[in-house]
Amino acid sequence: MKNYLIDIVGTCNLRCPSCPVGNYQHNQLIMNRKKGFMSFDLFQKIIHKIQADCSQVNENFSISLYNWGEPLIHPNIVEIVEFLHNQNIAFSFSTNLNIKDLYKPENEQKLLRILQTFPTMIRISVSGFEQEIYQRGHKGGDIELVKKNMEAIANLINNNATLKDFHKRTHLHVFYLIYTDNCDDNIAKMYDFCKQLNFDFIPGIAYLMPLEKMIYGVDENKLNEEDKQTLQRLYISPKEAFMMLKDYSAANNCPLFDDIVINHDGSVALCCSVYDPALQVVADNYLNYSLKELQKCKRQKSALCKICTKNNMQLMALQVPEDIWKLNVLNKQKIINTKYLTDIKRYQRQTIKNPIRLNPNYKK
Repeated sequence: MKNYLIDIVGTCNLRCPSCPVGNYQHNQLIMNRKKGFMSFDLFQKIIHKIQADCSQVNENFSISLYNWGEPLIHPNIVEIVEFLHNQNIAFSFSTNLNIKDLYKPENEQKLLRILQTFPTMIRISVSGFEQEIYQRGHKGGDIELVKKNMEAIANLINNNATLKDFHKRTHLHVFYLIYTDNCDDNIAKMYDFCKQLNFDFIPGIAYLMPLEKMIYGVDENKLNEEDKQTLQRLYISPKEAFMMLKDYSAANNCPLFDDIVINHDGSVALCCSVYDPALQVVADNYLNYSLKELQKCKRQKSALCKICTKNNMQLMALQVPEDIWKLNVLNKQKIINTKYLTDIKRYQRQTIKNPIRLNPNYKK
């Protein structure tokens, strides 16, 4: 299965400190990074080329409508997902769901049309139930707006006959990014809220991105003060991850290398984890290159890949082996006395039976 990540939006409406859209905003080298929306015409041409490319090599493919951007702020998001649905193309998207007025009755038809395309996955990223905690991880966001939009989605699924099979066809879930200070009543309340709405709930480890900062983070003195503050909230810092994985052999392999990442302007990125355009862009226009040529372009600009795989950075980005990450998070939760212990997943698309449980040794 060939994976295509298409960043239809070249920016985001939030400034999360663990994401480069937030933690690179004062970097002069990045200030000129292109922003904007992929035109619907360009999107259609890209999809038709993907279909032709994969047909030639007899390979199936899937589309993710995001990388660093927020897909639901795209002015043509309805047309984009309906186009994919009409083409019988499997696609997914992740959203912070901080979409103003989406829950209001006048926007019900827009939301319904999106849901009626039955994405393979809809992931809603959150980091708290109360605003005080949520805004630390989702800077600029409003958790009450997110909750209203979640309720609007649940109401449509429950009350519209065209969506009766929605949960069988779409893995709709909240991805709760865990930090050292939000596995208290915040995580329990969000879990209960999700159960009420019939949304799946998946805890996942927050970590510092992009790859460039992950590399800098191994030597924490290379990070700025804001990034260091973010590190204080992480269960596993880049330095800790490096030590945790240093004896694990990955044979310099990276499963992300075969993915095709397309920016909103049609350019092709080296990797989904890289943000700096000087390091990221390997081809100016996806439409002008074959799959074989794109992989050649990536290999020619893969100096960063060598640094990454030599130091097992790809394992940090993918958070594998999963059992090692789970064990280290659990140990940290016990040490710092969090109220709830978590079962974590990175790319899980199925229900977790017991995502959280009360810490039996918790002391106030």
